[in-house]
Amino acid sequence: MRQWLVGWVVLNGGCLDMNPVFIDPTEGDEVGETTSLPPATDSVATTEPPDSTSPTSTTTTMTSMTSMTTMTSMTTVTSTSETSMPDTEGTLGPVTEGSSTTEPMPYPTCGDGVLDPGEQCDDNNLYPYDACTDSCMEAFCGDFVVEDNVEQCDDGKNGMEDDGCLDDCTLPVCGDGIWDMTEECDFGDNEDEDGCEHDCRETEKIIFVSSKLSNGKMGGLLGADEACNMLAMTAENGPLPGTYMAWLSTDDESPVTRMSPSEYRYVRSDRTIIVESWTELVNGTPFAPIDLNEHGKKHPGVNPIPVGCGWSAVHTNTLVSGKGYMLDTDCGGWNSESGETLAGSIALGEVGWTQHCESMDCATFAPIYCVQQAPL
Repeated sequence: MRQWLVGWVVLNGGCLDMNPVFIDPTEGDEVGETTSLPPATDSVATTEPPDSTSPTSTTTTMTSMTSMTTMTSMTTVTSTSETSMPDTEGTLGPVTEGSSTTEPMPYPTCGDGVLDPGEQCDDNNLYPYDACTDSCMEAFCGDFVVEDNVEQCDDGKNGMEDDGCLDDCTLPVCGDGIWDMTEECDFGDNEDEDGCEHDCRETEKIIFVSSKLSNGKMGGLLGADEACNMLAMTAENGPLPGTYMAWLSTDDESPVTRMSPSEYRYVRSDRTIIVESWTELVNGTPFAPIDLNEHGKKHPGVNPIPVGCGWSAVHTNTLVSGKGYMLDTDCGGWNSESGETLAGSIALGEVGWTQHCESMDCATFAPIYCVQQAPL
């Protein structure tokens, strides 16, 4: 046993002597300093081997192995500390050989207060409603973002002045001469008695004769109403205000049952007075013939001219009282080209404007009257 232990100590002492790098923490050497192992002494080679049953010998052997393990571990740390690794968080920085620290350089980011390529501005925040947006672009009228204390609205500068936001990113106001959805009218003045009050409340309603012609197949009353509103919206001088219904009757409905009458006067599209009220419209005689279309132009009439009705014929099937004419004279509820109907004349006043020709063929292409409705 003694010979075996001596051989083991000498062998391991030789291994330690061959290893060029060790750390001696008691001497205060820096990491990476080279220290030579002292040569083995005779006392080590002649040390009496401990008795295998002795606790003291076991402790001595474990202590020697632990010291060797510690030195090996510290040597490994020294080796790995000589190379600096890149930052693992996605930042970039120089890697310096022999240094264990790096100086990270962040990627360019909008909102970091630094004007980077591709940015028009960078005010060190991501607030979207100031002069520099959250995409680091300069705010402008038409970008769909309402800039604080600068714009009142921003609809993308879409070229529409009647949608509640003007093209200069301001809100429309009564009296600016621009009619929008929040107003009944706007003549650009503060005068009353001109059909539009100073508070942009309308005091007159428009009746026009449609520039387009149709036979009796109109898609019913709703189809005729839709045609009136489309024509009003596409008027050459700008959209006409309000909503419109066709002056037509069926067996079940008529202007007096389905329209919203106004207490104010009715005018043509050129603002010429027709009558002073709904009551006069259904009971009196119009002051002026209803012969102007939505564009403010005189209607050319019907061609070919329907037999017995003349060039000025217009579909109505409605009496001067605003009630329907007769049963089965409504061109199948205005869904058919078959049958006959009552026609008016755009060239006449009195009763003739709505009931002039009693038997116009439903296949005839003729205009219709469109009447603006009062707000409910």
